[in-house]
Amino acid sequence: MSTRRLIILDLETVPAPWAPPPETVDFPELPAHLPVVIGWLCVDLEPGKPAVIVDRTEMGEPGERWERAALLKLGDDIKGAGALVTYNGRGFDMPLLQLRALALAVPWEFWEAKRHRFPAYQKPLFHLDMYDQLGDFGAARNLSLDGIASMCGLAGKDDMHGSRVKDEWAAGEHEKVRRYCVSDLVTTLQVYLRFLWMRGDADAGDVKRWLGDVDAWVEVLDSKTTGGEDA
Repeated sequence: MSTRRLIILDLETVPAPWAPPPETVDFPELPAHLPVVIGWLCVDLEPGKPAVIVDRTEMGEPGERWERAALLKLGDDIKGAGALVTYNGRGFDMPLLQLRALALAVPWEFWEAKRHRFPAYQKPLFHLDMYDQLGDFGAARNLSLDGIASMCGLAGKDDMHGSRVKDEWAAGEHEKVRRYCVSDLVTTLQVYLRFLWMRGDADAGDVKRWLGDVDAWVEVLDSKTTGGEDA
């Protein structure tokens, strides 16, 4: 494996004002979702060296000006990356971001050349959706990130779930929602690193080192969110 810049991406959304009442629709159509957290990590992986992880996550009230600036920033990062890694990003996150770019007049022309679904169309695949990859492109559909995390002995989602984002955000628990998004980013990265080793795309020693780097990064992050930065 050569040196690679990754983008690990996940979104948290709330229903738009025009979304149908929750008692009538379990899951609104994509245009009725508004991002409140656009989460992404920039991760540099170089064989024989520690992983470098930078949190670029942005958040704000739905529909405010922060979102356009965040999309422009994210687009620049994606254009400069060697790969994009998501979990169900092909089915939700990336189509929604394209719709939000449409609504907010954000240039998104670069995505057309990067969005291919199957490896036969483009090698190496730029967008690695772990849901697609591990579920054999839809052959297995009952495959949650939390379930994979539990199977692999990873922390997973703890006591938070995506279905609670709307209520937690409305209650003013914005930082809790952001941390939940970052935890999903970390889990997606951990699954991807294991995937690299499983597929023979990275040395086992490098993968073990990088997984340790992720754990160390999370420990620093946790110490900050619990007040350790004031010590």
